[in-house]
Formats: sequence, C-alpha cells, structure tokens
Amino acid sequence: MKFSASLDGPAKILTLGVSLLLLFVMVGSLRTTLITYQDEGSLSLGGIIGTVATFSILVVASVLAPKGYMLTSEALIIRRWGGNKSYPLSKITKAYTIPDEDMDKSLRMFGVGGFLGYFGRYDNNLLGSFTLYATQRKHYVAIALDDSKTVVITPDDLSLVAELEKRMNQ
Repeated sequence: MKFSASLDGPAKILTLGVSLLLLFVMVGSLRTTLITYQDEGSLSLGGIIGTVATFSILVVASVLAPKGYMLTSEALIIRRWGGNKSYPLSKITKAYTIPDEDMDKSLRMFGVGGFLGYFGRYDNNLLGSFTLYATQRKHYVAIALDDSKTVVITPDDLSLVAELEKRMNQ
C-alpha cells in the first residue's frame, strides 16, 4: 500500500530557490573554466571544483530525499530516488502521531532543512535523536524501533498509522 508525501509550501519555495542558486553557481563555475581554458590554455581548478561540488550537492540531496512511503506485509518502506530504506515490521514496536508544535523546536544535526524535503538526523526534547524522512511540517508520525531508535515520517494520509498497527499485530 503506497502513501504519498507532498512537499509543503516552504519546501517548494526553498527547493526552487536553492536549485536556481546551485544552477547559477554551476554555470558560473563552468564559464570560469571555459574562459580560463580559452585565455590560458589550461583548465581552472577552482571552476572544476565548483562545478563538481555543486553537482554533488544536487545529486546527494536528490538521492536521499523522501518521495513517499509504502507499507507491505513485511516492512515500512521509505521511497527515495536513490534507493528505498526499509524498516521490517518485526523491528517496529510502536507508531504514533506527534502534534506539529512538538516538532517545532527540532534541531537539525546532519541533514536537509527544506531542499527537496526535511531529512537526516534531528534532535528534540520529546524524541531525543531521530531520523527524519519528511516532506512537510505537519502530519508527523513517529516509528519506534526495537533498538531504541526512532524514525519520523510525514505521510499526506495519517491512515498509515492505523494500517501500520494492523499489520504489526498480524
């Protein structure tokens, strides 16, 4: 069973802005490289590094960004462009919704805060350290794992929680 995950307004705006900025930087770096090559007959190391670094940011963020969730008889799957992340139902101990305001003061430890979504390692007083696979800043669902880790997702449809609980109890 698939569950969609739509980007919220701020993530859409940030994704567009950051994409344009990175495209501008990449084009500028390529232009610098080509002008240096044309004038001096050698490639600009700075231009090459700038282009590769910018392209790498785009690729890594795109590969890790959540694009939806899927629930099978064996696992909760975080659908991502670069390969899915699977959490076996046998490892999930609890699933519950979290009020949006309880997530407001979450601190990003290592991850993305709006470009293509909100994902990575975060921390807050309620959950401690957790892994976030979100596309919006509402509909938070915490997934407690048997190794004391927590995963937080944001499906468009919160019926995922009831469906997950039903499958966990089978």
